[in-house]
Amino acid sequence: MKLWIRRNESLRNGVMILLAVLAGGVLSRLFPVGVAVAQSKPQAAKVVVAQEFRLVDDEGKTRARLSLVEGEPNLDLFDAAGKPRLELTLVKGEPNLVLVPTSLS
Repeated sequence: MKLWIRRNESLRNGVMILLAVLAGGVLSRLFPVGVAVAQSKPQAAKVVVAQEFRLVDDEGKTRARLSLVEGEPNLDLFDAAGKPRLELTLVKGEPNLVLVPTSLS
């Protein structure tokens, strides 16, 4: 009886290993994983096209924004509280700079 149980356990373990190998093979075909290769120097994009760019801090707050306002380029800088501190834009083609002191906000 003990001999039969040992043989049965060995058979069961062998079947489990075979099933695990087969399952791994099937999963590797269904969900292929690419090899990650580190680049020595990151490649910069030649051109980035957008209507607005935002620079955010670690908390996700917008600290700078480059956008179009009424078709004119606009650069806004914000403090850590999210309040505007500087705006540089074109108004009818003429440069316009607005500085906002902390006492006014």
